Amino acid sequence: MDTIPKLPPEILLAIVDELAKDRKALLTLIFVSHQFHSLALQPLYSEISFCMDWIDESLIDKLGSLARYAESNPGMKLTATFSFILTLHDDDSPTPFVEIGDAIKLIVPSLVAVRRLCIFMPGSVDARILWPLAVGAPLTHLTILECSLQSEYLRHFLNSRPALQSLRIDCFRYGTWRMNRIPNKLPAGSFPPLRSLSLPLRELVYFESPLRSLTNLDLSESGYGSPETNPETLRQMIKPFASVRALSYRKALLPSITSILSQLPNLEYLWLKQAFVMPMIAALPSTSKLSYIRCGSPPNLNLGSALFAALQTLMVVDITTSPDRIYRMYRGVDNLDLLPSDHSDEWDGWWERAERAVSNAKYSVLGISRV
Repeated sequence: MDTIPKLPPEILLAIVDELAKDRKALLTLIFVSHQFHSLALQPLYSEISFCMDWIDESLIDKLGSLARYAESNPGMKLTATFSFILTLHDDDSPTPFVEIGDAIKLIVPSLVAVRRLCIFMPGSVDARILWPLAVGAPLTHLTILECSLQSEYLRHFLNSRPALQSLRIDCFRYGTWRMNRIPNKLPAGSFPPLRSLSLPLRELVYFESPLRSLTNLDLSESGYGSPETNPETLRQMIKPFASVRALSYRKALLPSITSILSQLPNLEYLWLKQAFVMPMIAALPSTSKLSYIRCGSPPNLNLGSALFAALQTLMVVDITTSPDRIYRMYRGVDNLDLLPSDHSDEWDGWWERAERAVSNAKYSVLGISRV
């Protein structure tokens, strides 16, 4: 393994950087020499992802193999991102939940450097799967789907993670929440100072203390059933989030949009992840600070013009017409910019990109005015 001459560090680094996205090449490289082993281990293990749309026995076997040797594998201590995502269809074969859960429980204690962690399995995920994570792990982003804030196990974990910045949960499919239950509220100080929170609309019922650290709130309404849509109830549920500057909303019902937007006086960036219809304009508060709106619609200059007319603070409108097309409209500019599809890292904050777009638009408008 060390019979070849030692190369200068800058050459070794250049080789490893060139192969950073080629996992097979990196795996081969760690057996070339001790020098390459120490340099290639980090990019090889920095991101570990298992993504399945059906039961893939070979991937589950690889997960089990990784779990068995996780404790003695030095690469696991360098992992910054770990994801396990399993989405199934109704006609799929039975899911080996116990086997998968046991494997993840063996892996989690070795993730001492993990910052981004995602676990998504159909059914209800037991949040105790997270408990073995080292207290010192610098976890900043957590996605755990099919799990609710109703879970004391999840609450216990969150209470021990003061560095957490982004949390995404979901629990629609199997209805882990019931409207007729008296919610066990989250007491003040029991939640980390998040910047971004993504959850179903009905999960807002657990909050009563303001979350002043929050920048982005991502809400979704169930595609079936009847989420709480009483206007006064919604206004009470959204009160702890009055300081948010960015809101993204999936499957929003018009009455919900009206009730919620009226309680967000600091809102600057809005993303409605659905087709925008003209009646929605009336739901936008005319006294708001909104400077950016993103929504789905056929490319429509009339929509952009109507939005700019309704909101004097609005600077940018992004209209998504398909997965690979985004039309951007600027205040005072008649033409549309066709942008490439947004393939940014899923862990990134969309509102940060919106903020940059608004800043660029203001600069352009000022430049036009000076000319």
